[in-house]
Amino acid sequence: MNGRAAGLFAAPPKSPARQLQHWPFVRIFDAMKYAPQLLAAGLLLAATAQAQTRLTIPPLSPTTRIHQNFSTSYIDLTYSRPSLRGRTAFGGVVPNGTVWRLGANTITKVRFGEEVKIGGQTVPAGAYALLAIPDAKEWTFVLNRDTAQWGTYEYKQVLDVVRVQAKPTKLAAPIETMGLTVENLRPASADLVLAWDRTQVALPITADPDRVVMAQIEQAMKGDKKPYVQAAQYYY
Repeated sequence: MNGRAAGLFAAPPKSPARQLQHWPFVRIFDAMKYAPQLLAAGLLLAATAQAQTRLTIPPLSPTTRIHQNFSTSYIDLTYSRPSLRGRTAFGGVVPNGTVWRLGANTITKVRFGEEVKIGGQTVPAGAYALLAIPDAKEWTFVLNRDTAQWGTYEYKQVLDVVRVQAKPTKLAAPIETMGLTVENLRPASADLVLAWDRTQVALPITADPDRVVMAQIEQAMKGDKKPYVQAAQYYY
């Protein structure tokens, strides 16, 4: 086909108006025509959401707070309690060998009112994230400085304060809802006990109340109101 024939069958050139339709700002201008309708739809959805009654429903993993007097101060625990609901806890819901938040929802937190020792390692007074690495034969409890993390998604081992191993024991009957309790309380020792499903594991905690009380007595004896009676009762 010669050039003249090809020209007869070629598509006619686009008019300036048709070319203009393909410019980006023209497309934006066309979309702006629908802005009032879009705005009205958004306001309607927002008003509908606000008009709905907010329901109070039972949480699947309710939050629990424990304040336990211990030694010369206290142990505080804040955690959420998951339930089995037909599942297996360890090796199922909670994979073995991985860092676990020791509960549900946000990280489990523990606060010590005084210096304690865990696994023979000194832990200063303060708040910590409490985590665990479960396994069939041996658990690892972890105290971590980052108490703001949600779950263990941002867990950093470099912020660990203490890692302590503990042996789990098997329970005769399953426990539906996970529990953390402070058991075997004595003036200078206690056990933080986890029980869930058919597993129970304890984290021993010790303190030195003698050191704290002796320092109090020494300081108080310098004042005018000397605590003779209380000091004698403590000594004997």
